[in-house]
Amino acid sequence: MSPTTGGLSSFSSGRSPCPALNALANHGYLPRNGRNISSQQFIRSIEDVFNFEEKITTGIVRVYQPFTTTGNNNTLNLNDLDHHNPGEFDGSLSRSDLALGDNHSFNETIWNSVAAHFHNTTISIATAAKAHKDRFAAAQAANKEFTGTADAGRGTTALYLLVMRGQFRETKTRFVQIFFRQDRIPFNEGWRRSNRTITMEELNGLVEKIKAAE
Repeated sequence: MSPTTGGLSSFSSGRSPCPALNALANHGYLPRNGRNISSQQFIRSIEDVFNFEEKITTGIVRVYQPFTTTGNNNTLNLNDLDHHNPGEFDGSLSRSDLALGDNHSFNETIWNSVAAHFHNTTISIATAAKAHKDRFAAAQAANKEFTGTADAGRGTTALYLLVMRGQFRETKTRFVQIFFRQDRIPFNEGWRRSNRTITMEELNGLVEKIKAAE
């Protein structure tokens, strides 16, 4: 496999509700068709591209593995991640809720409501926390069958802040917009993965900071 910063592929039927995993497939770090991906492929690509410690990557795989439709318990299709709870959840920052229709596809209206909070060139913890809090409240109000939890959304918020910060001191708004809107890693715009491994301790600590800032 030859990952690339250009020549992106997009297989809409072989993608997930997760921008990060879609981007890995679009760039060729995961199979471009999004199918029959082994646990080791998931783990290695997330670690290689985003520099997460193994505790995080194995935890991600463990959440989704029970929902595989490949016939092989050691592989997944990206669209297996459409499974509602505990994988895909209500109150997503960029997808609608299952009870309201399409929990798979990028939702421009929902993402615009989140991105409307991003007034500066970088996204602070306080800004990201307010964006999540408002999105969570809007989702609760719109969906009578809402089952999401605030911590799930905080986790997503922490992940994008850490991943898209890369080698910079702060998370650039432009990088986040590209990541969510295009399922693309903004290599061409200057993003590079963090030189420092992102740990579970750091991730959990950021979730707590987001909670405190809401």
